[in-house]
Amino acid sequence: MKHEPTYKIGQMAKINNWTGLTNQIEILDIKRTFHRRLQEYVWGYKMDGETGLTMMYVPEGYLRPLSE
Repeated sequence: MKHEPTYKIGQMAKINNWTGLTNQIEILDIKRTFHRRLQEYVWGYKMDGETGLTMMYVPEGYLRPLSE
């Protein structure tokens, strides 16, 4: 991983899941996680609420800023 996390703990974001975008959800924790489909480590975010995904830590690519 070559960059710092885009989002920060306590920040609100939306999640792009299988059915569309969620409402805003708070980020509780951030850690490196292995993304099976990409076969690489990415930043993962533990969220405070229903994400619509089966992962405990949502990969950064699924998060969207509130402005979207």
